[in-house]
Amino acid sequence: MGLLFLMAQRPSPCRVHAFVDGQNLFYAVKRAFGYTTPNYDPLRLAKAVAARLPDRQLVQVHFYTGVPPQDRSYRLSEFWSAKVRAMKDTGIRVTTRTLRYSTPGPWSSSRLTTGSIPGPIWGIRPPLATRAARC
Repeated sequence: MGLLFLMAQRPSPCRVHAFVDGQNLFYAVKRAFGYTTPNYDPLRLAKAVAARLPDRQLVQVHFYTGVPPQDRSYRLSEFWSAKVRAMKDTGIRVTTRTLRYSTPGPWSSSRLTTGSIPGPIWGIRPPLATRAARC
């Protein structure tokens, strides 16, 4: 007796959810193009990616980012607050977490010797991975 396999048909159009890690996107763009400000548009990027394949419909953009606390960087904290409000106004689902750092500040001796900014010890990755796995 043979086996019968039923293949589920792909829905038409295929619904797309885009998951964006804001910090990784920023550093990738910075390395590739030299940008020093996260001036990207996640909705526009997701639409462009979804449009590359036929019969795709962008349903939702989910944006995840860590935000520095005001006592660490008032300017960046205010920048991200405004950017988050603007993204939410366009329908993007935004999830933020306050970043916690392993060193006292960006001008610590480790930055001067390694040339890199000491990073957060915990940011947004665990919630992003959990959310992507549930969809």
